[in-house]
Amino acid sequence: MLIRKKEHLQHRIACQEKLQDLGALALEVVEALLTDTETPIEIRLSTAFRIVEMCAKDSNKEIGQAIISGIEDNAKQIEKNACELATLESLLRNNNNSSSLNHEEFVTAPVDAIVDENNNHLNRPLM
Repeated sequence: MLIRKKEHLQHRIACQEKLQDLGALALEVVEALLTDTETPIEIRLSTAFRIVEMCAKDSNKEIGQAIISGIEDNAKQIEKNACELATLESLLRNNNNSSSLNHEEFVTAPVDAIVDENNNHLNRPLM
């Protein structure tokens, strides 16, 4: 009877080690999937959300909440960056439209009023 318990214990330990190895391999695969930029974003997001779901079911819900909070913060930052980019694009468009030289003003500018970058008066208009 003692031998059977010992064999059972050894078998159980071997199974636990195999499960740990498989778990480590699974985590490596998931990490590779999530960090590979060639993996479509839909797959990466659905995988991330599935991990969040699994964490939320776990007794340690703080991890799941931290992940959700991180995803929400990233989404807010992306939205903020998009707004800032739109504002910059608008400013650039307005700047390009208003920066075109008015040729008549340039040609008719008084010669004394034309200066170079060192504030030296030039004796003729630049062309």
